[in-house]
Amino acid sequence: MSSRVLAHGIRAVFPVGFDPVVNVIRDYDPASNVYFTVLGTNPRVAIAFGQKFFFRIGHYLACMTLVIERGSETEVRIIAHSGLQFSAFSDYGASADYARCA
Repeated sequence: MSSRVLAHGIRAVFPVGFDPVVNVIRDYDPASNVYFTVLGTNPRVAIAFGQKFFFRIGHYLACMTLVIERGSETEVRIIAHSGLQFSAFSDYGASADYARCA
């Protein structure tokens, strides 16, 4: 049996500053309802963990979001993970949907 798991990721670069993007993620519960912090690094980095229940698979999915300051732009990386074994064949697109909505 395979030990692979179902996960999806998205990367986007926004032509706006770091603070507005961080505020949106902080205020969006499915993206940050487990943990949220802004690291004291240069460039600034924010880390958020969220969790959401998906009825179509009867399982919670986890989501990790990284927000990275890139001068006048802000990079966002989102990884949604079902925790289901790859041998389960499919999470019916739940982790991809979560990555898009987080």
